[in-house]
Parts: sequence; structure tokens; C-alpha cells
Amino acid sequence: MLSLKLLSLQLFGPIIEKNLDFFSFVKTNLVRADMRIPLKTYMSQIFLYSLVGMFTSAGVLQLFFFFLKLNLPLLMRISVSIFVPFSTGVAIFLLGFFYPFQKTGSRRKNIESNLP
Repeated sequence: MLSLKLLSLQLFGPIIEKNLDFFSFVKTNLVRADMRIPLKTYMSQIFLYSLVGMFTSAGVLQLFFFFLKLNLPLLMRISVSIFVPFSTGVAIFLLGFFYPFQKTGSRRKNIESNLP
């Protein structure tokens, strides 16, 4: 069975490989946060989770429209159907992108508070 790590690396590994310098911020914080995962794997997973989040939110939104039978104008339905999944994907990506930085800050604060 194909694991999520392997699937994400196969799908997004080449894209990440071409743009490794763009993710240098994440790489330094992965090391500082003591997250033992290679940059290429981590970013590939973030991209996969963002994509899954986009499709999931699009499906849930369509079910929401279907079952509630909202009488929204067509243009508004189309706008919401594009905006919500896109926003969900971007939010998931940004959370994953800045998580190592947040974890680094948390480790630093913990070390400073526990040292005499």
C-alpha cells in the first residue's frame, strides 16, 4: 500500500526539488524545531494536505448547498464555490509552512524559562 509520504513525494517531489531555495526558511526552522523530517518530504506533505483540504471543502460545500437548498444567485454560488476551497487550501499550506517556525519559538521560550 502506498503511504501518504510516498504519494506526496511522487506527486510534489519534483516541484519541491526545483524550488528548494524558496523553502530555505522552512529548512532552517525544521532543524531548529528538532523535527526529524527532510524538507522535501515535509513540503510535499504540506502540498498534498492542502490539495486534499481543497477538494474536501469543495465537496462539503456542495453537499451543504444541496441539502440546505439555498436560493443563492448563481454568480454568488460560483464565487463561494471557488473562494472557500481556495481559502481552505491556502490556510492549510500557511499553517504547515509556519508550523516549524512556531515550534522553534515555543522551544526557545521553554528553554529560556527553564534555565536558571
